[in-house]
Amino acid sequence: MTDTNAPTTHDADLRGRPGAGALLAEQMSEAGDRREKRRDVRPLGRLLPYALKHKGHLAMAAVWLILSTAASLGLTATARGAIDQGFENGGAGLNVWFLVLGANAVFLGLATAVRYFYVTKTGERVVADLRKGLFDRILTLDPAFYAKIRTGEVLSRLTTDIALVETLMTTSVSFALRNFLTLIGGTILLFVVSPKLTGLVLLVVPLLLGPIFLFGRRVRKLTVATQDRFASAVGFAGESVDAIETVQAFGRVATSVNRFGAAVEDAFSASLIRMKARALMTAMIIVVMFGGVTLVLWLGAQDVISGRMSPGALLQFVLLSVFAAGAVGALGESWGDVQKAAGAMERIDELMRAQAAIAAPATPTALP
Repeated sequence: MTDTNAPTTHDADLRGRPGAGALLAEQMSEAGDRREKRRDVRPLGRLLPYALKHKGHLAMAAVWLILSTAASLGLTATARGAIDQGFENGGAGLNVWFLVLGANAVFLGLATAVRYFYVTKTGERVVADLRKGLFDRILTLDPAFYAKIRTGEVLSRLTTDIALVETLMTTSVSFALRNFLTLIGGTILLFVVSPKLTGLVLLVVPLLLGPIFLFGRRVRKLTVATQDRFASAVGFAGESVDAIETVQAFGRVATSVNRFGAAVEDAFSASLIRMKARALMTAMIIVVMFGGVTLVLWLGAQDVISGRMSPGALLQFVLLSVFAAGAVGALGESWGDVQKAAGAMERIDELMRAQAAIAAPATPTALP
C-alpha cells in the first residue's frame, strides 16, 4: 500500500532537496560516464527502423538543419557585402546592408529554434519507442534467462544505456550534423573566396599539427605513468592501514611513513615531468595556431593591397575559417558521445535479440 502521507517529489523540491527524478538522472549520468566507448558504430544502425517510423519529422529536421547551416554561413556573405558595398557612394547603402545582416541573424535564430525542436522531438520519440520495445522484450523472457544475468544489469540497460542513446539522438546528432554541414559548406566557400589561401591552409595545417599530435601522445603516456605511481602509493597506504596492528607492534611506523613519503615524491617527480611536457605542448599549440593565423592574414592583407582581394572578402575568409575550425573541434567532442552510444546500443540489442526458452506455440490448440 502506498503511504498517502509520504512527502511528494514536489514537497522535496520545495525543501531544497533533489527529487527522485533528479537523483535517478544523476545516478544514470555517473554510470554513463563509466561506460566504455566502442569504435565500431555499426550498432547504431539498429536505430534506423525506429527513426523511419517518423519520416515526416525526420524530413522537417533535415530541412531546417540545412536552412540553419545556410543562414549561419550566409552571415559571412552579408558581412562581406556590408564592407565592400556598404561604404560606396559615401555609405549610401550601408543601412540597407546592415538591415540585410540583421534579417539574416533573425532568420538564423528562427531556423535554429525550429531545427532544435524537430531534432529533439524526433530523438525523444525514437528513444520512447526504443524504451517501450525493450521493456516489452524484457517481460517476455523466461526465468531461465534471468538465472544467467543479474536483474541490476537488465535495469542498467533500461536506464543508463537508454540515457546514452537519448543524449545522442536529442543533442549530439544535431550538434554533429550541424557542424559537419558547416565544415563542408565553409570549406567550399573558402575555396570560392580565395583558393590560394585555402590551399595554403590545407597544406600547412597537417604539417604543423603532426608534431603536436605526436607530442600529445607522449603527454598521455606520462599522465598514465603518473597515475600508476600514485596508485602504487595509495596501495601501499591501504596495506599499512589494514595491518595497522602489525605495523605498530613491530615498530614499523617510521619505516612505513618514509616508504609512503618516497612513493609520493616519486609520483610528484613523474607529475613534474608531465607538467613540463604539457606546458611545452601548450606553447607549441599557441605558437602554431596564432603563427598560422598571422601568416594567412598577412598573405591576405598583401592580396588586398595588390587589389587581388577585397577587404570584405578577407573578412569573409577569416569568419569562414573560424566557423570551419570550430566545427572540427566540435566534431571531435561529439565523436565521444557517438562511441558511447554505440556501446550502449550493442548492450540494448543483446536484450532485444534474446529469445525465451519457453515460447507460445505458433499454432496453439484450443482446449475442449
